Amino acid sequence: MILTTNSLGDLYPVSTLERIIATLAILLGFFITTIVFVGSLTSQFITITTRRAKYVRKLKRIQNHLSLIHMDEDTTKRVLRYYEDLWYQKSGVFKPKLIKLLPAPLLMEICYDLNAVPLYSSLVFRQLPDPFLRRLSLAMCHQFYLPGDIVYNHNQNKSFMICITNGVLELLSDEDDESPMISFGKGTCIGEISLVFNIPARCTVKAATYVECQILNHTDFIKLMITYPDISVQIRSEMLERIERSHKRKMKQQSKPPLTLNIYASRDQKKSSIKRLKDKLRFLQGVKLCLVWRISSFFEELEKKVMSNTIIVKISKYCVYIGLLCYWSGVILYMESCFVNRCSQHSWFARALIREDQRHGVMSTKTKYHVLTSIYFATTILLSVGYGDFNPGDKQDMGFVAFLSLYGVLLTGYCISEFSAVVTHWARTKTAFLEVILTIDRFMKENNMHSAIKSRIMSFYELQWQYNSGVELTDESWLKKTVVPAELRKKVLHQARFKTLTSIQFFQVKNKAYIHTLTETARDIILPPGEIVYYGGTITRELYIIESGYCIVTSKELRETRRERVIGPGNHLGLLVLLYGVPAVSTIITLTHCKLISIGHFAYTSALNLFPDMKEHEGLLTSDELHSIEQQAKSQNTDAYLKHYNVLMGKRLSSLLTNALQDFFNG
Repeated sequence: MILTTNSLGDLYPVSTLERIIATLAILLGFFITTIVFVGSLTSQFITITTRRAKYVRKLKRIQNHLSLIHMDEDTTKRVLRYYEDLWYQKSGVFKPKLIKLLPAPLLMEICYDLNAVPLYSSLVFRQLPDPFLRRLSLAMCHQFYLPGDIVYNHNQNKSFMICITNGVLELLSDEDDESPMISFGKGTCIGEISLVFNIPARCTVKAATYVECQILNHTDFIKLMITYPDISVQIRSEMLERIERSHKRKMKQQSKPPLTLNIYASRDQKKSSIKRLKDKLRFLQGVKLCLVWRISSFFEELEKKVMSNTIIVKISKYCVYIGLLCYWSGVILYMESCFVNRCSQHSWFARALIREDQRHGVMSTKTKYHVLTSIYFATTILLSVGYGDFNPGDKQDMGFVAFLSLYGVLLTGYCISEFSAVVTHWARTKTAFLEVILTIDRFMKENNMHSAIKSRIMSFYELQWQYNSGVELTDESWLKKTVVPAELRKKVLHQARFKTLTSIQFFQVKNKAYIHTLTETARDIILPPGEIVYYGGTITRELYIIESGYCIVTSKELRETRRERVIGPGNHLGLLVLLYGVPAVSTIITLTHCKLISIGHFAYTSALNLFPDMKEHEGLLTSDELHSIEQQAKSQNTDAYLKHYNVLMGKRLSSLLTNALQDFFNG
């Protein structure tokens, strides 16, 4: 009992030597049960649950991001379902990162083993040499689709080839994009022609069931073909032959009546009355004699759910399990002491009855409610409380009480360790962000930065934490490396940025695919009040569109003539800088918290390469106008503006202090 640091007061040291031995035993018990057991078990729990905790944090960041961009409920559920199914199907493992550290021959062997069957099922690649296929397999990646997901949209350019390894894909009718015409299963390759030619899809391709496939992107294939020019010519010539054969076949079929197929998925059909009755009768099979197994299964299902609140689930589980254990232990204690009507002579309950009888004239309810008293005694032993009002009597009592005391200490240590691991993972996002802040703060102190610069940096980081817990600073954006299909990713980015992009007249064009490409490559910028978007006289080659918040357009000339203006949502900045590479003629400062959408020059030119018809800016400005803009931009002085900015910040701080003092005196 001393080793478990749980003393009931029935035994205590008398001599000095006994006190010394008892003290050493207590210290040893505390060291073993608290430091060694709890510490090592906590470390083990943290190691075991790290991968799941990281996955849950990532999923919550995705949910928060979708909420911030006001994504519709249906798309949000689809995105979250992808990550939940990935966890349930493959324990969250999509693409192992460390596999790239393997030696090149071993990595090539692994990829070839995974992709050999899909490649040999292709009419294009099955005749090619094995060394080329081994190298090609490195460029292929894994992808899965849920039932109802769109793989290719009708009349949209295909950018990848698909080799089905599991599941069924459906080709929908090009008339209504709803009626399935034909289905493809395991061992089918679709979209081979998209690797060579930029041809739109003739019909919509949709997943009929859960589909797993290997994907080869057009960009990766083109990069590889630079190394194999002979094979590139061979593949291209074979593609041209297939196109020619398809064209001839189409010309022959025009004179024949068309063949239509009506294929309906049986999974959407209603069940018959007999099957529905069978589903209901299934719940009547067997009677569970012990409800605790239902409780255990219930908590296991809750813990398996990725989006469940782990802290609340753990606390609820501990309370239920400890309550049941205290109840069972109390019942066993009472049965062990009073198995028959007459209790054992030297049992703990008999001694409690004798002690109560000796107190004449004192009303006591300790032994009035037998089971409740036993549960109370068991609870004090299990939780190491040890009030000493009840003590074990005979050998059976001592053995069972010693077992409960040791079991209670181990159980408490187990619960503390598991809960500590949960809390550690729960605070990991904040800890990672604080590490970034401390690193930046140390960097600023070592380089003796100006207080105004420090204030701007800390304001920026504080806003990132308030906006989305600083996930862009501590982790890569989930949209860059995501398990969701490209079509769903495009839909998310389209809904988040399409309205803002098309608010500019320059992007109000008919080709929506061009705007979709820009929304994929654009990026979001969150800035606090008083931050500079860009300085006058600089060439950023970026276009900024204000989605929310307000900015002020200022320059030396505008300040002197008091013609500074405020712009808000829907306004754009730096269009000429992006298109022609001329310097900016004014400085842009945020007045409030602002969210900007930025399009870089590389993203813009990449979109124009895919859609050359969208080059509408050529010839809009003459060389004299461009030269005039450059001369006007040269008059901008960054140093002068910084002095002006520091004065503004000083006035702002003084006004804040004045307002605070005024509120203090008014209060």
